[in-house]
Amino acid sequence: MKILLENKTTYRNSDIKKLFKECCKRDGIDRQWIKLVAQYQKGWVGGYAIIGGSKVWLNLRNPNFFSNEVKRYEVYLEKNKDQATRDGISKKIEELKTKEGELSSPQKVAGTIFHELQHLKGLRHKDMEKDNFDVSWVDEKYPLRLKEVKPKIKRNFIQERYEKAKRHVKEKESLINRQQKLLKKWRSKVKYYEKKVGGLVFLLFLYFYIKLPYPVLDRTKTKPPNNQYNTNRATPNETKISNIIRAILIHFFIFNFFLSIILFNKLFYIYLLP
Repeated sequence: MKILLENKTTYRNSDIKKLFKECCKRDGIDRQWIKLVAQYQKGWVGGYAIIGGSKVWLNLRNPNFFSNEVKRYEVYLEKNKDQATRDGISKKIEELKTKEGELSSPQKVAGTIFHELQHLKGLRHKDMEKDNFDVSWVDEKYPLRLKEVKPKIKRNFIQERYEKAKRHVKEKESLINRQQKLLKKWRSKVKYYEKKVGGLVFLLFLYFYIKLPYPVLDRTKTKPPNNQYNTNRATPNETKISNIIRAILIHFFIFNFFLSIILFNKLFYIYLLP
């Protein structure tokens, strides 16, 4: 049988369940589940249940009830000036102090559980015999203890936030180091490809430079047949034009090559670097 416990008290769940299951077993209750609500009811033990239902409310003694009552009566004693009344209040206070911190008796709780289980069977008060339930079996094996109250540790929020800030700084520094390494890697690649690009431009320059007709004139005094130059050699006009083009190419290459490198580096450092 499954016990669905809703504990609103400071008594231990395991103790309440253990006692309730044993009472159900001895009373012959065999159900799939029973809903049990444990709550405080001032300074005594009691309960109620739905007739023929599956839910039981179990009222347990509040361990702080008598101490609160003592405080209440002490305030009343200070305000009252009648001597007879004050004597009666003093006796009541002494009586309450003897019960201060007293917990629910397991025997009384077991008797209450047996009574409420009769209601689950469908019996009313007039149908029941006197509450002479056998609770002699309740011994030290079925205690009702309070939960262990863990002391609250005062948190140092300033120290916690300081440690958190240090962790974030460490994470960001490691991230910056990784980015700097990547930046160094890509800068080296940029320099490498800058050299490659410059080499390609130089090769193109050499290609066009070599393709131009080289001006070689015949320096001999003898003239070729028919007073004409050899067709494989450049004419004077071609020589002048090739020299002009070659000079233009040289100046254009030198100027543009260095200008492009300077401008590229400036743009890279200004716009691409962080």
